[in-house]
Amino acid sequence: MKVMADIFKRMGIQGKILLVFTVINLIATTAYTVFVYQLREKSVLEEVDARLQVAAHALPLILPAGYLDQTVQDGSRLSDGDYVARTRSLYAYSRQAKLQYLYAFIEHNDHVVYMADAASDAEIAANRYGHYLEPYPNPPLALRQAFQDGQPQFAEYADKFGSFRSYFLPGTRKDGSRYVIGVDIDISDVQSRTREALRSSMLLGGLLFAMSLALSWPLARGLARPVKDLLSVTLKIAEGDYSARAQPVGEDEIAQLAQGINTMGESITMRKEAMLKQLYIDELTLLGNRPAAQDALNQALYAQHSGVLVLVHLDRFRSINYLLGYAAGDQVLQAMATRLTQLAPTHNQVYRLGSNMFALMVMGVTEQTAEALYERIFHAVESVPLTINEQDIDLSITLGCVHFPLHGRQSGLLLRNAEGALYTAKQNQKRWLEYKPEHISRQRNQLSLLGELRRALEQDEIHLFFQPQVSIDTGRLVQAEALIRWSHPERGWIPPNDFIPFLEQTGRIRSLTNWVLNAVAKQLAVWRAAGEPLTVAVNVAVHDLEDPEFAQRVAFALQQHQAMACDMCLEITEGGLMADPAQALITLTALHQAGHPVAVDDFGTGYSSLAHLSKLPVDELKIDRSFIMDWNPQNRSIVVSTISLGHALQMKVVAEGVETADQYRELSALGCDIAQGYLVSKPLPLAEFNRWRAAHRDAHSWGG
Repeated sequence: MKVMADIFKRMGIQGKILLVFTVINLIATTAYTVFVYQLREKSVLEEVDARLQVAAHALPLILPAGYLDQTVQDGSRLSDGDYVARTRSLYAYSRQAKLQYLYAFIEHNDHVVYMADAASDAEIAANRYGHYLEPYPNPPLALRQAFQDGQPQFAEYADKFGSFRSYFLPGTRKDGSRYVIGVDIDISDVQSRTREALRSSMLLGGLLFAMSLALSWPLARGLARPVKDLLSVTLKIAEGDYSARAQPVGEDEIAQLAQGINTMGESITMRKEAMLKQLYIDELTLLGNRPAAQDALNQALYAQHSGVLVLVHLDRFRSINYLLGYAAGDQVLQAMATRLTQLAPTHNQVYRLGSNMFALMVMGVTEQTAEALYERIFHAVESVPLTINEQDIDLSITLGCVHFPLHGRQSGLLLRNAEGALYTAKQNQKRWLEYKPEHISRQRNQLSLLGELRRALEQDEIHLFFQPQVSIDTGRLVQAEALIRWSHPERGWIPPNDFIPFLEQTGRIRSLTNWVLNAVAKQLAVWRAAGEPLTVAVNVAVHDLEDPEFAQRVAFALQQHQAMACDMCLEITEGGLMADPAQALITLTALHQAGHPVAVDDFGTGYSSLAHLSKLPVDELKIDRSFIMDWNPQNRSIVVSTISLGHALQMKVVAEGVETADQYRELSALGCDIAQGYLVSKPLPLAEFNRWRAAHRDAHSWGG
């Protein structure tokens, strides 16, 4: 140490400055190298974790339908050969996805046991894999945690099969118990990629250091006086303060050195800003992108902040692009960004997640104050039309909302839950919805059912049920409503609310409507031929009502079975009438002129006006069951008004959801015409309905 100090003392000023500048450059370059390495290491882990997540979500689709719902007794029918073949196929998929293993567990007799595993031929030959329902010894803590709280878990662990980075994805079986899907990647693969990231970062740092050293040599050679102030600036840069700047004086060598230091700081700042912009900024709107939103959510969760994340979906954006062009679409997106940004205290609280999807994150919003925020968003976006190329555009949005940390403690989970709420809101034609756990599970079930509908229609899994409607005055059967039920070979009876809204949302409802029209027309012809004609109401979806050829489709079904139009009543929801009022009027007029009775279903829950309703060829108003089942003073007033309105317009009034004798008597006193509900009868399959009809052919008093 003393020798080095003596050497330094004997060095000239040029050597001293060069040595000091070299050390400073080394520190600054090292700091920048570490920064770049951390970014690349994070990118490697995110890519690995994304692959693990995709593979975990893919496993239920790879396995046979219902496989993970098998009970232990069901599993006894699974042969060893079938299980080994499945083990090989899972291993092949794992190799294709550049993963190590893919497997699934359930809990049985307080043990974590295998439902599926992946293994190579060599491992199978050596009996080194998880056998069906074999306990997994010493399961990792993260796997136990996934069973316990039902939340996905990442983990790094080692067992007799090796060392892995893993992802455990829990799910719910049909019997309510949990299964957990696991995906492994060899930790050595992750380490190899991170080492490669380290090597490339060090190479970049070495190049930067060499360039800095090359610049420092001519500058140091001309220095002739102390550079204490310049050293202070360079030390700040080395510590990460890239905004520090030197103040050049004159045009001598020291001034040049000062300018060189400033240039280095500016270059580092520009490179950092360019890198961050590329990673976190949306080029069109200059808002933060999806990674930026995830990063902000993670920071808020880490700091234990609470608030609300609102996904804002711009409706009809595809039509804007199609009709006005993509340039106009870009202007609409920029206008959306401006309007949403004006709502937020800081610019960084608004993000564009992609295409026509935005996100707004606001701290401190509670479940009690959230609705006021949603109304502010609607007002900011929708209250003033946007004018582009002399064309006024009325913007319309739908919101999907989550509260954090209530609805998730991971950014990815929060975004998925918000997207689930948004999708459900659009499916149910709601302006906004807050997340509920059933949104995600229902969408997964609906997606699966959508693919099975064609098979269900071909294999007679769809059945017609009939619910009687009786005259309140006489108790006689006057008509019935046709309802459908799905007898799924694996899931049993599926209620229509579990698949019809999804079919309407995706535009696949028409095939089911055609089936119902033909099935009802066929039965109507049978009853009329037997001398027992009966009017049956058929529900009409919004997509069908908007179809200019719907009236022809109905007429074709009647003609095919020689049924009469007067026997088929078409029921349209109040919301469906308002979706496209002009087309609804055309379609209903054609149906009415053909001889069909027309009913407005769920009346009182939509937004139709008296003036609009009076112009429609409607024969019946059906009071929504929600007003009957919750018989409070406000709902009673609505029922009274609906009955008075219907009679004033020469319409019959039908009350749905009548379940008690008191409700029946109250409706009778109010002058309601027809009752439908479990007091009269639940929906019945055809054979039971025919028996019910025969038993109640004579007048029957339901009022008690």
